[in-house]
Parts: sequence; C-alpha cells; structure tokens
Amino acid sequence: SLVAALPDVVDVHQAVVVLVLESVGRVKALARRGHDADLEAVARSPYKMCVAPYDSPPLLKYATWTGSAWQISIVDSDGRFNSLAIDKNDIPHISYYDNANKHLKYAKLSGSAWVIQTIDMADSVGKYTSIGLDSNNYPHIAYQDGGKLALKYASWDGSAWKIETVDNAQETVQKINLRMDSTDKPHILYYCSTAKKLKYAKWTGSAWSLEDVKVSVKKAENDYTDVEAYNSLALDKNDIPHICYIEYTRTSASSGSSHLVYSV
Repeated sequence: SLVAALPDVVDVHQAVVVLVLESVGRVKALARRGHDADLEAVARSPYKMCVAPYDSPPLLKYATWTGSAWQISIVDSDGRFNSLAIDKNDIPHISYYDNANKHLKYAKLSGSAWVIQTIDMADSVGKYTSIGLDSNNYPHIAYQDGGKLALKYASWDGSAWKIETVDNAQETVQKINLRMDSTDKPHILYYCSTAKKLKYAKWTGSAWSLEDVKVSVKKAENDYTDVEAYNSLALDKNDIPHICYIEYTRTSASSGSSHLVYSV
C-alpha cells in the first residue's frame, strides 16, 4: 500500500479533517473552515495514513482527529473529485462524483451515519466538484457537466435542490473553485481546457456575471503564453476575489518557464 503523511497544518481549533480516496492513492487534508491543500507523500509529519492499493474498491473515506487518534469512517463506495466543507456546527458536508453511475452526489454526517443524496443524475455530471456553505449552513456545489460541456451549480434552499447552468461553455470545464461571500452569493473560478483560459463567475442576485480572468495567447509556434489549469480562489472581508494560477511562457524552441500569478 501507499503511505501518505499528513502535514503539520491546524486551524485555530487545532483540528484537521481528512478525505481519502483510496483507489488513486490521493489524500486531501482540509483545515476546518474549508481551506484545502492536496498533499504529497512527505515524511515530516508524525501523522501518517495508509492508502489502499490501486486495485482496491475506490472507497470514499472521512477521517477526523479526535485529539488523540484518527477516527475514520466510510462515506460511500465511490467518491472521486471530492470537496469538503465544515459548517458552523462542525458538521462535515461532502460533494463528490459517483464514477460508476456518473452522477453528482452529496453526503452530510448526521450523528454517526452519513446521509447521502444524488443531486444531479444527468449524463456524466459531477467531476471537479467544489462545495461551499452559506450563512444557514446550506450547501452550494459547483461542478462539471461532461455531457453538455458546461459549468453547473446546485444549491439547497432548505427544502429542495435547485440546479442551473452557469456557463454553457461548450468545452471541458475543469479545476473548479467555489466560494460563498458574506451575502451568500457564490463566486466560481474555473478553467476551460480547450481555449486554455481561466474564467470567473459571480451571481449578482438576478443573473450570472461571467468574465475571462486570463486567456492563453499564441503569437507564433514558439512564442506563446498558456494559462494552466491549476488555480485557487479566496474572498477577502469585503468579498473582493483574489486569484492565483499558473502561467507558462514559451519564448523559443528550447526555452520556456512557468510562473505563479496573483490577481485581484
């Protein structure tokens, strides 16, 4: 089996929450209020978690630190492209992709049991999920519609799920980041892989406002700037978005470099 070490990352409550998708050997650790980081297998931490071999069932697991040990539970039999948020009552909410059925699913811990819902059953929906919670602890999920090549958004209003299309991009949407602002409006950062551009969407209260953050530019065969898929989004106390992403610049047949770019 693979061994992945958890980092020395804690929030103000001295707690770390972990999601594990065993079949791909990937560990994701998230501080309590939703700040996430994908981890490499590093040996500097005293906390270690074993990840099952690639040919095992792709179980989605949830682990939380009790103060003295890791408590681990199985959430579902599959759960790729998962995203985790912890509400004001310290209850975990998880959005994820059911690879077997190609549906978007959502899980919430209720006492000691996981309550699971299938949110969107359209064809090939739910990859690259990103979940956020509003002031009522209601979940909001942004995700890829692989069948219709669009960015979609699902929100819970307390009694039912509302599903809508944010951007009918007509190309593959990847690396989606959702953040809820102080007025419960969603902000979404995402990557369009065909055009190689980074886009930003915001709900104004009546409609979705879409804009290009950065578009790849090609001047010649060996003179171009590509925006890469990896990105991150954060909102400050005034709900102003802050964005970082990777940009690759090619200047000749044998020369090029990548840069981490910050935008506000």
